[in-house]
Amino acid sequence: MSGTSVANRRDFLKAATGGAAAISLSGFAADKALAAPPEKWDEEADVVIVGYGGGGAVAAIEAADQGAEVLVLEKNPSDAHFNNTNVSGGLFISTKDEEKAFQYIKACVGDTVDDEMCRAWAQATGDNKDYLARLADSVGEPSKMIRFGGAEFPDLPGAEAVEMWSLMSGPGAKIFEILDKCVHARKNIRIAYASPGKKLIKGDDGAILGVIAEREGKEIAVKGRRATVLSSGGFEYNEEMKLNAFYGNPRFFYGPESNTGDGVAMALAAGAGLWHMNWTSQHWGFHYKDFPVAFNVWDFSFSKHSFLVVDQTGRRFFDDSYNGHSSYAYLIYFDPLAGVYPRIPSYLIFDESVRTMGSPLSANKLTGGLVSAKTAKHGYFWSDDQSAEIDKGWIMKADTIEELAEAIRARQGPNDFVDYESTIKMDPAVLAATVATYNGYAEAGEDKEFSRPAKKMEPLATPPFYATEIWPVGPNTQGGPRYDPKGRVIDAFGKPIPRLYKAGELGSMYGERYPAGGGNIAEILAFGRIAGRNAAGEDV
Repeated sequence: MSGTSVANRRDFLKAATGGAAAISLSGFAADKALAAPPEKWDEEADVVIVGYGGGGAVAAIEAADQGAEVLVLEKNPSDAHFNNTNVSGGLFISTKDEEKAFQYIKACVGDTVDDEMCRAWAQATGDNKDYLARLADSVGEPSKMIRFGGAEFPDLPGAEAVEMWSLMSGPGAKIFEILDKCVHARKNIRIAYASPGKKLIKGDDGAILGVIAEREGKEIAVKGRRATVLSSGGFEYNEEMKLNAFYGNPRFFYGPESNTGDGVAMALAAGAGLWHMNWTSQHWGFHYKDFPVAFNVWDFSFSKHSFLVVDQTGRRFFDDSYNGHSSYAYLIYFDPLAGVYPRIPSYLIFDESVRTMGSPLSANKLTGGLVSAKTAKHGYFWSDDQSAEIDKGWIMKADTIEELAEAIRARQGPNDFVDYESTIKMDPAVLAATVATYNGYAEAGEDKEFSRPAKKMEPLATPPFYATEIWPVGPNTQGGPRYDPKGRVIDAFGKPIPRLYKAGELGSMYGERYPAGGGNIAEILAFGRIAGRNAAGEDV
C-alpha cells in the first residue's frame, strides 16, 4: 500500500502478521485451542463457564438456580478482575411489545440474523427490566430504575417498542456488583480466578466435554458434566484478529485488555460458525500516544453545538451530531485509488464556547459511579474545561481556522501526540470553506448536505478554535461464534455443537446497526438466562 493514513500502519501490519505461519486462521490460533479427552480429569462441575463478566455471571446464576453445580473459570486474578459490564454506562434495553420489537431488531440487523433469532431476542428482552430488579431485590440492592430514552434509530419500524433503562443507583459497575452478589449468594457456584480457558475438550461424538485451563503455569482438565458455556468476551486487544476481521484499522477500545479473543479461537477450533466479526460497538472518540486506552465521547457530551467533524482533507462527510454506537461506520471508508483511509483519523473542530461549556468532552463520571471505567482505573479524569488536554498537546489551539488547519497539517505526520502518518495534507482554504459553509447552515437552521438537526447546530464563531483527532473508539467487538435461540453454539453448517453454549459479548447477534444504548447488556441479561438454564438442563 503506497500511502497510508492509519496509525503507523506499516508497523501495525508487521506486528500483526508476525508468526502467522503457526496459526491456521490468522489471529485465531484455532489449531491450538482444541484437545482430546484426558486420561484423568483434574476438576469437574455440572456446568463450566469460561469467563466471569456480565454474561458469565447471569449464566452461572441461572444454571445454579436449576440445581446445577457451576464452576466459573476467570482469566484475571481476583484483585485485578475487570469486565465490559463494568465499563458500560449501565443502560440496557427492555422491550414492551414483542411483535414491534421483532420488527425493530430485524430492521437493525438485516439479513445477518434470521427471523427465529430475532423473535427470540424480542421475547427475551421484554423481561430484562423485571429480571434485573428481582436480582437487585434478592441481595438487598436498590432496584429503582429510570428510563433514559429509546431506540437509536427511531425511524425504523417497531422502534417505539424499545426502551432504555438504567438503575438509579449507578451505571454498569453497579449492575455487575449486583450480579456478583447474586453469584456469591449461591453456594453451588465456585469462581476460579487466574484460570484462563485455553482449549475446548471434544469427544469422539463431537460433544464438548469440558475445558483445558491454565492455573499457576500448569494445564488442568476441567470436565463439564452437562455443558460448557463460553463467555470470555471479545477480541478488542488482539491486534492480529482485528486486522483480519475489521474493515478499517486501527480501532481503539477502553475495556479490559484481557479480551483477546480466546473464546473465538476455542469456538472456531470446535467447528463453530462465526458471525459479525466485522462489527463493533464504537463511537468516535479520542486516543493518544501517551495514554494506554481510548477515551469515549458521548452524544450528551456537548451542551454547546459549535463543533463539526472533518476528514483529513478538511471536509465534512456525515451528520456529525450523531455519535451513537454505530457512528464509527462513517470513519472506515477506504479510498482504493489512493490506498488510504482518509477518515482514520478524522478531526473534531470546535470553538471557545464548547471548550468552556462546563463539562468534559470525555466524561467518565456519572451519578452513582464511573463509566468508561478503564480511563478512571488509569487515574485520569478529563478536565471540565479541556485545559489539561490543551496543555498536554492532545488538543490543538489557534486564533483562526486557517491557523488551526496549519496545526493539523503539521501533525499529519510523525509527532509526539498521536501515532499515525498520512499522505494527505490538509489545505487551510478547504477547512476554512467547510467551516464557513457549516456556519451558514447553522445560522439558517438547515444543513443542506447532511441534514444535521437545526437544534444541534451553532456557528463556530468564538475564537480561539480547537481541534483533535478522532478514531473509531468503543467498549467491545461483536464478532464470535454464532448461536441459536437456546444459546447453543452453531457449527459452520448450521447445527448445534453438542453441550457447547455461549453468553455475553462473545458472538453478539448485533450486525449492521446497534439497536440502542445498552444493547449488549440487554443481550447479556436475556441470553445469559437462556444459556444458563439450557446448559443446566443437559443430561449427565
